[in-house]
Parts: sequence; C-alpha cells; structure tokens
Amino acid sequence: MMQRSLHSQRSERGQVLVEFAMSILIFLVLVFGTLDFGRALYTYHTLSYAARAATRYAIVRGAACSSVVTGCPATQASVTSYIESISPNLSTSSLTVNVSWVVTGNTGCPSGTTPTNSPGCSVEVSLSYKFSWLFSFLPTTTMSSTSEMVISQ
Repeated sequence: MMQRSLHSQRSERGQVLVEFAMSILIFLVLVFGTLDFGRALYTYHTLSYAARAATRYAIVRGAACSSVVTGCPATQASVTSYIESISPNLSTSSLTVNVSWVVTGNTGCPSGTTPTNSPGCSVEVSLSYKFSWLFSFLPTTTMSSTSEMVISQ
C-alpha cells in the first residue's frame, strides 16, 4: 500500500478547516435566525395580548364606572400606562399607543354626540411596535395589533 506524502496530508488538513468554517457559519446563521424568528413571534404575541388586555381595561373604566374600580374613567394616558405595566419586554420608545372611542353599528351609544367613554360606545386600542432584528442588515419590522370592544360601565 502506498503512503501519502506529508505534504498531501497537510493540505487536506487545511481543506477540512475551511469546510468546517463554512459549515459552522451556515449552522450558526440558521440557529440565530431561528432564535430571532421566535423572538419576533413572541413580541407579536405580547403586542396582541397587550391590545386585548388594554381594551378590557378600558371597557370596565367607562364614564359610568363605580369608585370601587381604580383609574376611572379610562384615558389615553391611563391605558398607555397599563400597557407598559403588563408588557415590560416591549421597549416604550418603539411602542405607539392609540386609544379612540368610536360609535359602532347598533350599539347603545348615544347618537348625535361625539364618541365618548359612555356605556354602549366602543373603545378601540391600536398598538404599533418597531421590531429590530438581531441581524442589523435586516430592516426594522413594524408590527401592529388592534382590539375593539363595547364599553360595559
């Protein structure tokens, strides 16, 4: 059997090193890409949960709410503060909150008036969040979620 020369063995070692470097690079990109995508899904879930929870917060703090409930009546500032308290992992500098009171279809909202936080009217909470990816070459993604419910009190 013929033995390979020492020079041939050294060049193959270099080839293995290059192949390993390329393989590990692809593997790490896939791993970090998967982790970042999971982080994006978690952020979107948190955003949609915060919109629903803030809407529920506002519907029980309408103009007719009792003094037993704290924070009556709900305002843009109180809803924003509530969202920030239930979602600490969302950066407040990237979060935009818009709370509006609207008149919808055939609800018990007084007609002929501007929408207020009266029972029967609706409150709509819209959230927008600028998500930054771990890979800095990817542009920021704007995520949004909206929830609307009828005010009960």
